[in-house]
Amino acid sequence: EDAVPFERGYFKVKYDDRFLYILASLKDSDIVQTSRADQSLSLNTGDMVKIFLAPEGKRSYWEIRATPWNRTTTLFYPWKGHSSTEQQKLEAGVLIGAMIHGTINSGGDVDSGWDLEMAIPRELIEKAGETFEPGKEWKILLCRSNCGSNLPSPQISSTPRLPLQDHHLLEYYSKLKFKP
Repeated sequence: EDAVPFERGYFKVKYDDRFLYILASLKDSDIVQTSRADQSLSLNTGDMVKIFLAPEGKRSYWEIRATPWNRTTTLFYPWKGHSSTEQQKLEAGVLIGAMIHGTINSGGDVDSGWDLEMAIPRELIEKAGETFEPGKEWKILLCRSNCGSNLPSPQISSTPRLPLQDHHLLEYYSKLKFKP
């Protein structure tokens, strides 16, 4: 959307020989999330972070979702536009830790936000024949769904900013280059 996020946040990305790490720190005055299930395909359940990873020059990509309840969903898309969730190879193995600064699903108070640490096993990505290694380029999209009783509707934001509210526009993702 062509607007400034109502409540700001930031992301950091690092890697080592075992994991790709994502840190998100999100301002959020009303933390909400109704789903407590891992590997859930349900959308519009509340506050959520979504990470999209695509190897440069390839058609395949991953979507990894995380919630304040320490729940994750990992989807693999063999190509852009692939819509069969049965064949997206739902994968487990992403490690997360969320810290809530306030109370979740309690609309009568004011929260300050939530932090998320995510460790994506390189082994999970390498199952599809791709590698994270120095010099290799990938594409990444970092997204946030911010919901709450203080907002007129869920606010979707991402870096980079997209021309449409469609997280599957791989051509707009940022470049991610792995350095030694």
